[in-house]
Amino acid sequence: MTLCTPDKVQNADIKDDMSVCTGVLAGLRYPKELVKSLMKLEIMQESVIYQDILNEGIEKGKKEGMEKGMEESIISVLSVRFGNISANMVDMIHHIRNKSRLNELLKLAATSRTITEFEQKIRTQAVPKLKPCVQTTCIFSHMDKNGLIFANNHPIVIKYIIFV
Repeated sequence: MTLCTPDKVQNADIKDDMSVCTGVLAGLRYPKELVKSLMKLEIMQESVIYQDILNEGIEKGKKEGMEKGMEESIISVLSVRFGNISANMVDMIHHIRNKSRLNELLKLAATSRTITEFEQKIRTQAVPKLKPCVQTTCIFSHMDKNGLIFANNHPIVIKYIIFV
């Protein structure tokens, strides 16, 4: 078996990629400052792997920013139209992570005649289908005045409860 070391590699691109890979692996074991001091930042930034990771992070940030903006728009529309809205309603809106659902809620916020109508429509709209499971254990954090149960500060739907 022949060991391939960076000094034996002639192709500069492959050599740079090997250096980046070595640095990434070293980051799993050694302090960040040490690894950064040994690596050439510009070489790492040119790596296809680095670019992929960076692009994934950018896309994730855009998606989260868009969701956050839609959440704030819903809350803003409700506040302008109906005054103060409950902390539970704000919390419920902040926990929705589906772009099309947020879009529906924004339209609903703009067209509902009252905040009560908005709340009723939110609670009666279809709940996303969940995969059936044998057993789920969670800690109920609270129940709001309308009977919506929260587990770990997320609104949940309970089909069956078995008390032990």
